Amino acid sequence: ILRKKECNIFARLSDEEMTKMRSRLIDLILDTDAKNHYMLMTRFKHGMEMKKLSRGLLSSLILHVSDVSNPTRPGAISRKWAYAVQTEFFRQGDKEIELGLSRSPYMNRAHENLPRMQVAFIDAVVHPVFRLLADFLPLVEDHCIKPLQLNRAFYQSMLHRGI
Repeated sequence: ILRKKECNIFARLSDEEMTKMRSRLIDLILDTDAKNHYMLMTRFKHGMEMKKLSRGLLSSLILHVSDVSNPTRPGAISRKWAYAVQTEFFRQGDKEIELGLSRSPYMNRAHENLPRMQVAFIDAVVHPVFRLLADFLPLVEDHCIKPLQLNRAFYQSMLHRGI
């Protein structure tokens, strides 16, 4: 797409600026990787404690919370996308077995269910990172954490009912 002149949003950047932009975009993408979740949170906490948050670090955290934000959406929308992700996970698990690999966590349709997966995801990943962002941006509390708590309660009630 960027090879088309009319689509290249970076056309006005010098080679040096383009190198910096490419590097920053790669960093942003890598910071959305689940394996970098705890390190990103640690870096952000440290930046807040030292009162030295870079624009890049804030951008990384905001992109990461956007990536895991589905449980903060209104219930019906959140559930629709959670089921879609679960279907994708199970297909991946099926493919892993077909290829003779062991299934990745949460990819086994015989042992997982959406309520359990969502409660675990909210507790381990989503709530902690949104709580951290709310410490920096207080409006996140009302706009994201409260809907997140409602969705968690919904899934927890499903678990208690054995659904």
